[in-house]
Amino acid sequence: MIRLDRPTETPRVLRNRGRAETRQNCKAYVEDPLAYDSGDLRFDFNNHIYGAPRVREVLKRIQHNKCCYCESKTSPGRIDHFRPKGRVRQRKGGDKIHPGYYWLAYEWNNLVLACEDCNLKKSDYFPLEDPGERARNHLEPISRESPLLLNPHVDPDPSGHITFNGSACQPRTEKGRVTVTLLKLNRPILQEGRQHELETLELLCAVVRDPNQCDTLRRDARRVVDSRARPDAPYSAVARDYLSAIGAGN
Repeated sequence: MIRLDRPTETPRVLRNRGRAETRQNCKAYVEDPLAYDSGDLRFDFNNHIYGAPRVREVLKRIQHNKCCYCESKTSPGRIDHFRPKGRVRQRKGGDKIHPGYYWLAYEWNNLVLACEDCNLKKSDYFPLEDPGERARNHLEPISRESPLLLNPHVDPDPSGHITFNGSACQPRTEKGRVTVTLLKLNRPILQEGRQHELETLELLCAVVRDPNQCDTLRRDARRVVDSRARPDAPYSAVARDYLSAIGAGN
């Protein structure tokens, strides 16, 4: 996971249709809060708004066509609500909390692009340090919440929470631990992808450091090494971690 920079301008479909839908949902909640809190009434969300082509296009661009959580290439990927829109659970096997963050269903800062596996594993879970501080409706502030799930669009340095032991994610903090566990970031397919990157980097770095190789070959190898740590490369976090560990970072 790497830090991602989201443009401040909200896509028009979210500004217009999204905000109109949000106003209607907030009004509906105020009219019958008990029914929504119990789950007897549920909101209908329009995926043609939060999943509009322009929203997806911008997310793919700023995320370098990668899953924001595991860094695998996503094609086409799924729109994920960082704070779940319909219902919420604090932990695996925990009770379902209704109605979810319905007022953030079309909020630009709540939308990310995730691979199918991460999207399904995250599901409606959104653990907090203190569940008692959870905002239960649009009248309560989310500023009191301390999420235990990393958001690469918000957290300034995901590497402060997750590092690597070879191809395996190794948490540095409780937030990192919960993120790795919840999203299963050490699932075999991800470790295989990271291991391939590490083996490729090891070979390239050997060429770069070999004085017996011609200068042109060494320069070409260095360019490829640098490209593996760029934000648009798959699994760039593990590449950066490896290069930093051997003193070969940019």
